[in-house]
Amino acid sequence: MEMDTSNSGSESAVEDRLASTGGGGEELHNSGSVTTSSSYGGQLLLSLVVIGGMAWVLTMLSRRTLKWDIRRYYAMNKHHWCSSALFTQPSHCSVCAAVIVASGGAFCDCCGLYTDNDECITNADCKLPCKPMTDATAADTAHHWVKGNLPIGGCGCAVCGEECGEGVGLRDYLCAWCGGTVHSACKTNVARACDFGSVREFVVPPHCVQLGRVRLTGRYTIRRVTSPADTEHWTPVIVIGNALAGSSEAESVLSAFRRVLNPLQVVDVSSVTVEEAVRWCRLLYDKLLQHSTPRKVKLVIAGGDGTIAWVLNTLHTKKLMQCVEIALVPLGTGNDLSRVLGWGGALDSTPLDVAQYLR
Repeated sequence: MEMDTSNSGSESAVEDRLASTGGGGEELHNSGSVTTSSSYGGQLLLSLVVIGGMAWVLTMLSRRTLKWDIRRYYAMNKHHWCSSALFTQPSHCSVCAAVIVASGGAFCDCCGLYTDNDECITNADCKLPCKPMTDATAADTAHHWVKGNLPIGGCGCAVCGEECGEGVGLRDYLCAWCGGTVHSACKTNVARACDFGSVREFVVPPHCVQLGRVRLTGRYTIRRVTSPADTEHWTPVIVIGNALAGSSEAESVLSAFRRVLNPLQVVDVSSVTVEEAVRWCRLLYDKLLQHSTPRKVKLVIAGGDGTIAWVLNTLHTKKLMQCVEIALVPLGTGNDLSRVLGWGGALDSTPLDVAQYLR
């Protein structure tokens, strides 16, 4: 029987060839692995470059904007309702005109609107907008007129000079920005633009604040601040307080400042971090540096020793002490730090007159 030796010879030739190359199959396998590793390394490097670029862009943006969500902190164009326990005089509901029973009422500490029940609160939010915190599309800020509940005594009409608010019910109007009053019949004769009255140098006008939406998070933050037309004496104020300090004192003090300033200037650190609050100071300070006579931001800290020390330490850590002039409103008891710094131990029992305090 003849044996087929052709296949046997071919197999021997292949084995000899493999032996001579020292394992060509293994070399072929390793070659494929190197190619795959090289491709993977290139992709990894590209990913790191992209991530690094995005991180750089976000860092640059974060230096120019605040991170706290304005729309969550304040419901935009709606009211900031507070307890009726803070009422200081007899009042009428701004919606239904009924006399308010102190135990059931509420008022907006931003614009001064009063309500006497939940239904009126809902109607007010829908029909009576609060004073705007930002309106970068406007060239100025208009008076924000609120009807009735004028301060008792000393309210002369801005047009005719006669006494306003006389009589029962919702009478005449008061501007939530400048505090000016006007008769209902004289209201059409008042100039549209508001000058913010005696506190104009401390207010950040709504038309000077631009909000921006952070795409990755959906938050609305303060993107840019511009200077008002009259900047000669403009020294904006930021108020940092802790609503949980000093029983109801802190809530009352923060409400008083919201009533006079742009509500964005009043930051409650029980809802927003101190780091974000002091960044607001930095944003304004950078704008003030552009003036011919650079000046500092005025910072009011309302709280006990813990809140005051917390803010001061944060300012020091962020190297922002040179950006601010600091004033203190001591709240609660045992305010040793406030006493040492010369601001007394506590507020007296009379309501805080913000306009006088700022001046």
